Amino acid sequence: MALHFLAYSLRGLGMLGALAGGSAAAAKNYRAYKHGSVTVNEAVFDVGKEAIGTGAATAIGVMTAGMLGGALLTTALVATGFKYLYDQVLE
Repeated sequence: MALHFLAYSLRGLGMLGALAGGSAAAAKNYRAYKHGSVTVNEAVFDVGKEAIGTGAATAIGVMTAGMLGGALLTTALVATGFKYLYDQVLE
């Protein structure tokens, strides 16, 4: 599936969110692993957790904005709130 087609569906936008969040978490965890502060298993778990959380937050934010007729600010607020709750539940 070509990348530009991902933006045409809710699932695709969620996948883009997961890709962005997972990539950021991978960079963070690679640095932590190099410094010896996390193990490989901890790093892999964190990358997966962040990818799932950011993907779900993106999809839910976009869905809510679409339902409410909102724009980028609505998406950002809902996605941020969801990700905050997601992180609280997993801690």
